[in-house]
Amino acid sequence: MLIDPLVPRSFTGWFGRVVGLCRQEFGRLATLAAGPVVITAAYLVALNAVRQSPEELRQRFAEAAASSPTGAVGPGDAFEIVFGRMLPVMLIFVVLLLVAGALYEGAGFFLVLRRAVDQPASAGAALRFAAPRVLPFIGWTLLGGLVLTLVIAVPVLPGIFAHIGPLVAVGALVAVALGVLVGVTVFSSLFGVVLIERAGISRCRELIRGRFAATTGRMLVAALLYVGYSIVTGLIVSAVASVIGAGLITSVLQAVVMIPALVFQVGVNLVTYAELRNRENRSVSTRTLAAELSFSPAMAVRATR
Repeated sequence: MLIDPLVPRSFTGWFGRVVGLCRQEFGRLATLAAGPVVITAAYLVALNAVRQSPEELRQRFAEAAASSPTGAVGPGDAFEIVFGRMLPVMLIFVVLLLVAGALYEGAGFFLVLRRAVDQPASAGAALRFAAPRVLPFIGWTLLGGLVLTLVIAVPVLPGIFAHIGPLVAVGALVAVALGVLVGVTVFSSLFGVVLIERAGISRCRELIRGRFAATTGRMLVAALLYVGYSIVTGLIVSAVASVIGAGLITSVLQAVVMIPALVFQVGVNLVTYAELRNRENRSVSTRTLAAELSFSPAMAVRATR
């Protein structure tokens, strides 16, 4: 039996393909990641430019309290004092990062799949593939994030509002269970579902059927590696910032260390999606997924049945 470059048969195969993909495609994916990285660096620089020092914040809070009839600063005034200058910058860059992230993910899928079937493509062709999928990608990702936020927040709210500790604890356990259920169900395959099949969250539920436990294990390993990398790089950036201060160099460094994480993200998302597609239909291979890149939406839907 020929070994498929992206479809694993076991956890070991999954991990090996993710690592192999990251190693083989690092240069090309890192080049594509330049968009999100540059925008992130610009965002950090802009945020540092408008962020107030602790002394400025204390002074503004004191002035607001002095001008208040009650001598206290209301929630609205406090929010404006802390975030008023930063909010426009944050909103602008959130939009830019959503677009850049969608382009990167879509172009990354395209490049890796085409190269895996010996049909290498240019970065320009990859970006042209990703461009029409930006809005659906952002929309479904935001919807998935909203659903995940709700299932985590709702169980703990009754205990918080009622000020009942045990109820908060029970709600937190329920929130964790629901968060894992929804998070794995949606985000283990959402990017592949949107980018390749042109479908949505309901399709994610179909793919995870019968594979939830195995996929949860894979996502847990990926999350632990991601968190570990984030902690290590965060400590490095903090050490640099303590020496030279929070400026341009620190902002650029903080953005650049994102590149391996972005490459890893494509590897995990694509290999996990390929595995779920193959478990659903054993005839689905990397070549099948690469062929579906150029399908019409109707053809892509039929190919999943």
